[in-house]
Amino acid sequence: MIILSCPVALLSRSNSEVIYAYRNYQGISPIKMILVGEIKSKIKSAEIFDKDSPFQDYDTRLDQVMVRVVNREGLKPGQKLYVIDKNAHHEKFRNGLIVGEIIVDSILTNPFYGLALTGKGILLRVREGQFVARTLETENLEKALQIKRRGDALKSRGQNAEAISEYLKAISADVDLADAHAALAELYAKEAAETGEYPIRAISHYRKAFKHRQNFDTNLDRYRFFVNYLAALRQARKIVENRYRNNENPLTEITDAVTVAEECMKISKHPDCKVEAALAYFDLMQFHSGRQSANHRTSYDNYRNKTGLLLKE
Repeated sequence: MIILSCPVALLSRSNSEVIYAYRNYQGISPIKMILVGEIKSKIKSAEIFDKDSPFQDYDTRLDQVMVRVVNREGLKPGQKLYVIDKNAHHEKFRNGLIVGEIIVDSILTNPFYGLALTGKGILLRVREGQFVARTLETENLEKALQIKRRGDALKSRGQNAEAISEYLKAISADVDLADAHAALAELYAKEAAETGEYPIRAISHYRKAFKHRQNFDTNLDRYRFFVNYLAALRQARKIVENRYRNNENPLTEITDAVTVAEECMKISKHPDCKVEAALAYFDLMQFHSGRQSANHRTSYDNYRNKTGLLLKE
């Protein structure tokens, strides 16, 4: 049904339509891409400034586009897609020029266009009717998700070793799959808690998942990941807190916890996020309390105030 509702330019195209895109008109090395769909609308996204913001008199809003999707494979929220300036009637020549990049916000069913996606970006040179494409790096996404689901099934049955193997296979298929990194890190953190060792493997995969946190399907999945990551960082701090007490800089586990907790509080005001943030602020307060410089005293007062405000809430 979706293909039949597409314009004539897209009607004759298969789901694996290939486009050779150039970064600029002088380039000689095209990037092989897969056609995703066509831009149907372009508007400015809403933006709210604080009263003291220096950008109040400037239009810094991102452009928001609606794309009619003709090839659903390899798409996920948080993914980068490319806008291609290509004449729709040129069937013989498949080359086009990259004129913009968008980040996928959501994939949905639109009553007018059928399967569609929304995305944002700085799209000054983009207009309605231009094509959107993805790189070949996303070809294995569907395969990676299927493998990850097998790992989830094994984990639910208590077969953790087999689940770890499946999660590693999923990551091999798509190294940016945040869900697989988070699930694997959760199992590694559980093993480390049982043995009392530093959760180095868990922290490593949690960091990779955090790097690609926009790839989680929902805010609920992202929230659960944040909470598990914060618990692993707290576990790590307990192990290393005495070993590096005399360091000139705070532990990476503490600074990472502050960053993750602040991201967590952006999507949820649940006490889990606030408690973890308060613990991280308290650890930073303790770090600065034993040092005499003015900067350390200022940082101590700052984190003490932040800890107190969170605990009052």
